Amino acid sequence: MEQVECSFYSVAEIIRLEGDRNYTNFYFTNNRKLLSSKTLKEYEEILSDKGFIRCHKSHLVNRRFVKN
Repeated sequence: MEQVECSFYSVAEIIRLEGDRNYTNFYFTNNRKLLSSKTLKEYEEILSDKGFIRCHKSHLVNRRFVKN
């Protein structure tokens, strides 16, 4: 049987997401990073009402971390 890992993170810990083809890199506070096998578009649909903005075709940013 295949083992699947499931992790939960607070939205407040996510600084930004970067799309890389069919994968998404998460960048968290405390210099943590995570690679997910979902597309940036899938996460945009989940996080758009949580204060995340699409500032580029491959970047989704948590508005709380935007200074200018």
